[in-house]
Amino acid sequence: MLKDRFLIVKIVLLSGILLLALYVRLPGFYLDTQYRDIYFTWDEGRRIAEGVNPYARLEQSDMIHNEKYPTYLPLVYLFAGLAVKTGFRDFQTFIIFLRVLILIFDIAIGLFLYFYSARSGKFYTGLLVMFTWFFARWGLYVWEIANAETIILFFMILSLYYWDKKPRIAAVLFGLALGMKQFGVLLLPVLLARSRNRKEGVWRLVFILAIPVLSSLPFFYGILQDLPKRWCSTWCGREDLISWRTPCP
Repeated sequence: MLKDRFLIVKIVLLSGILLLALYVRLPGFYLDTQYRDIYFTWDEGRRIAEGVNPYARLEQSDMIHNEKYPTYLPLVYLFAGLAVKTGFRDFQTFIIFLRVLILIFDIAIGLFLYFYSARSGKFYTGLLVMFTWFFARWGLYVWEIANAETIILFFMILSLYYWDKKPRIAAVLFGLALGMKQFGVLLLPVLLARSRNRKEGVWRLVFILAIPVLSSLPFFYGILQDLPKRWCSTWCGREDLISWRTPCP
């Protein structure tokens, strides 16, 4: 009897936190994110859908002034381009679709953290961890501006979970996260240091880098060929910026 009551309490508390998290996030669907970072991500995806390399604009950049150039790795833009191709052609429909997707991953992370903490009998610890995830200031702000960090973190958390159990799957998941945004590289040396030997560390690194490198090559191959000459032509003679001259070819 006591066990049944405790089960009811668990369900009520868990459901209450989930419903409150959804209630807090509901106004996000009505927030204006026009000209936020996510808008420019969608815009680069639209260019890809039209067959334009978004990184080609970097060729005209002086690398000094910010003109909202694409600064993420290609996977996030490829996702936006795929969304445009599949029917989300204007920003308003795209942002609604993205918010639904972010919300799914947001709830998934919260539930994962709860069950991971509660599986050893630490029920209240699980609730606390889940509550912290749903209502921490950073998470609410990311939801407000509709950035994709929640999706990226989902892959990173799964990668950490499988790191020792299923190394190849963990490496691919981490590569997916790294292929969308670069901040995962800060954690990469720590994870690789846990490898049992140098050989294991090398093949883990190969699996991790495969996705970001392969997805980037079609976009950067032509640009990298001409980049030294363009940089040289930009910087030569700019004594107001540098204190040396570089001979131009």
